[in-house]
Amino acid sequence: RSDVRLPDEAFPDVRSKPWSLTTSFTLTSSGQSGTLITQGGWQNGWGLFLFAGRATFIYRASALPGGLWRLASSPLRAGAHTVRAQIQPDADSPGSGAMLSLVVDGEPPLTTHLASTVPTTFGTDGVGIGRDVGTPLVDDYKLPFRFEADMGPIQIHINAP
Repeated sequence: RSDVRLPDEAFPDVRSKPWSLTTSFTLTSSGQSGTLITQGGWQNGWGLFLFAGRATFIYRASALPGGLWRLASSPLRAGAHTVRAQIQPDADSPGSGAMLSLVVDGEPPLTTHLASTVPTTFGTDGVGIGRDVGTPLVDDYKLPFRFEADMGPIQIHINAP
């Protein structure tokens, strides 16, 4: 967890590549909310959040209509949990579509297709761990949207199977 904005250059480049993110966290109450990790912001980016106890992955390819996708789990009970998000691009080209999957506690994956992905940069919002540090990805929360419980480590794997 960091109270400092991490620049994109200090973070693995996940654009136009297959990648996955795995992390664990402990909910102290069933309706807990907060940011686990986010990169980018309102213009484009992605993030793993908890909204009212639901593990939620959000991907924003652009701020235009149709450029936002979201996968959310069922409400989670208080206790320890593990989440894995995976993005598998349709093609080896910047901005191509991709399959997004979200697995919570080993349950069957939730999946959706992203019609496009971010082709260039995630802007200047940087990376936030345990809180959002730039502009919010969606208007569902107010900054800094801290996650106030135990979490981590966060593992990013590039070229995930």
